Amino acid sequence: MVGFGSALGHSGSGFVYFLTEFFNLRDSPIDPAFLDSSRVEIRTRRHLDSKWARSMEGGHEGLEGDCWIREYGGFDSPETAREGIAHLIGEVRDRTHPLTDFSDCVYSPGTICIYKIGAFVPMSADSTGDWVRRQCRRMINGSESDRDIVWKLAELVDRANQAGFQPCLLTTEAALFELRDAARSGQIGGHSNGGPA
Repeated sequence: MVGFGSALGHSGSGFVYFLTEFFNLRDSPIDPAFLDSSRVEIRTRRHLDSKWARSMEGGHEGLEGDCWIREYGGFDSPETAREGIAHLIGEVRDRTHPLTDFSDCVYSPGTICIYKIGAFVPMSADSTGDWVRRQCRRMINGSESDRDIVWKLAELVDRANQAGFQPCLLTTEAALFELRDAARSGQIGGHSNGGPA
């Protein structure tokens, strides 16, 4: 792991870059306003005050308002900090991602780059349910077993990811079972009997 001033990427040039993760604790699949607000910043100065932040492997972490913050340091360039994101945090989206909204991101002093966490744009529970119902009306005929539903869940998540989105998994699964049960009871027609799309 990378610590403040550690060896990974640090050449001793005297100018150090930091990776700061902001996790919005209000993020919730039922509140679209906060769903995609967690972010990663590359910064030229620390965001956390190490006097009150808790030490963790590779840096510091602490709570600020509704955000849990983790900060890593010791990078000698924005490029090595960007490489650190992949190693320490995982996949992120930048401003070139066509589906990601950055209007909630504010460049504070010291911030040089902002990324959203995750490879795909998260969908709210409501938008997931609507999307699943639109996608699956013709996929579900009422004869599906629970195992079939699990396979359809994996297929739908893959389809959403290919479109650039991450559906709410619990809502996707619940909507699939709801559609199957409705088809079994005759409330909706499945693809085998020419029901609505």
